[in-house]
Amino acid sequence: MTKSIVAKWKLAGSLTLLALCTNAMGWCELVTLGSTRVYVERELRVSTEHDLNKIENMRCQNVDTSPSTTNTQENTWRGLTPLHSVREEVERLLGPPKDSVGKTLIYETKAEKVHVWYSDGACQASGVGQWNVPLGTILQMRVYPTTIILLRDLKIDTSKYQRFLDPNIPNWAFYKNEDDGVMVQTSLENGCEQVEIVTYEPRKKDNQLSCSTKGANNP
Repeated sequence: MTKSIVAKWKLAGSLTLLALCTNAMGWCELVTLGSTRVYVERELRVSTEHDLNKIENMRCQNVDTSPSTTNTQENTWRGLTPLHSVREEVERLLGPPKDSVGKTLIYETKAEKVHVWYSDGACQASGVGQWNVPLGTILQMRVYPTTIILLRDLKIDTSKYQRFLDPNIPNWAFYKNEDDGVMVQTSLENGCEQVEIVTYEPRKKDNQLSCSTKGANNP
């Protein structure tokens, strides 16, 4: 995004001339004589990242988004929590499932599709691990918004999330918070990061209920 950098480097990496940096927004910055190359490049990178954020914010301001019921502070969605809530609670809130794929039951609201995996019994094998919880207990929920929600609207605490790119789908990324049992999947659409899936799963401290964890109270 940088248009030009006018600089001359010494062998030691210091500037012999003033460096004129013209960034993507058309601003110019002067870097003083004697600054190191590392300093200049760091300052330019920070400036460029700031510019890109401003560009993205301006571009996404006009995106028509919807209010979200999605919670990303903990692994609870609308009062439902993996390993603690049961199918009766889900269907009291959402009604009966509209569809199913294998053992996954699919529910619908006006703004989301919700995929739920339930326990088949204590320590029974499932697609989302083995957990020492009763039959019909939620193991995992995946919420698929059917309206546009931007990542910024979730106001996630980025210090708690690890971001990595989806190796299989271009322009998709994961934000994973293992401690709180939340994962957000996003896609980049016209420069705006949109929420595609929010997954709620057991928290790290729930590992005591894992049947594969040493010391678990397995039947």
